[in-house]
Amino acid sequence: MSSEWHDPEPREFVYLDEESINGHLSSIGVGVATDAQRESESESERQGRLRSILPLFAGAVDAEVSQRELDSQNFQQQIKLTAPYRFDRLQKEFQSEGIEIKDPSDEGVSFGDVVKIEGEMEAMSLFRIELHDEAIASWGEAFSEAAETVENSPDVDDELIEELGLMGEKAKGNKATASMAKRLHSDRVPLRLDDDGQSYAVPLRRDSKRTPLAHAFSSPRPYTVFGRIEGRIGTNDSWVPGDMIRTLKALSEDAGTPFNEAIREIAAGRDIMMEDRHMGVEGPGKVVHPIAIWW
Repeated sequence: MSSEWHDPEPREFVYLDEESINGHLSSIGVGVATDAQRESESESERQGRLRSILPLFAGAVDAEVSQRELDSQNFQQQIKLTAPYRFDRLQKEFQSEGIEIKDPSDEGVSFGDVVKIEGEMEAMSLFRIELHDEAIASWGEAFSEAAETVENSPDVDDELIEELGLMGEKAKGNKATASMAKRLHSDRVPLRLDDDGQSYAVPLRRDSKRTPLAHAFSSPRPYTVFGRIEGRIGTNDSWVPGDMIRTLKALSEDAGTPFNEAIREIAAGRDIMMEDRHMGVEGPGKVVHPIAIWW
């Protein structure tokens, strides 16, 4: 693990929690960049100019709607592009404020400490099933569309059309399971990171991803995580993936058992690898709130 604040090598971000970045900048007295405000002001000015020509051009209404849609897209793209710069600013501010980056494997690391970890990340529990079933559902939709396209074609065998249709129907069950997994995970998806014999739970917010989750986490990959300690996992305890299942376990030790058994059965029926390491992070360990993840 590196203790350097600034990595000289290029970084490809797969995750940036912009809300967390802005919150941390504000908490140390640094305002958020005003580019977004200037963009908003220029958008209002353009809208005003478009409204002023409404009596002159019949198509001005459509032009205003199109312009507003374009402005909105530009605004969202601008926010996405400036996030890495705000993250770099956050690191520099932490450094100037004397906020130390710590080794998360140290026993002295406690709640709220800033850490940076390099290791292999892997999807856990229902998130593994979600990734698998969403892929199958996408294939199924493609099969259904293909069946509809060639249904009336005299050059295509009826058996092939029927087979395509059946494959599309079978995939509907996968789509339902993927939706169920999303609801159970709420807004966060569970991943684990392993580094030199140390294991960490890293729950990600869905709305902070910068690349599709399936692309980033469909298989184990090495990543760097920059974040803060959210909690500790006791020596005889374990971190259970899934906010809802973890809540049930907190209320009753045995409450999560039926869910875990069901997850293993679903995975076995789909030939998805679901080993013990995918069902929880054993202590001692740490839970890390990620601010940025890159490779």
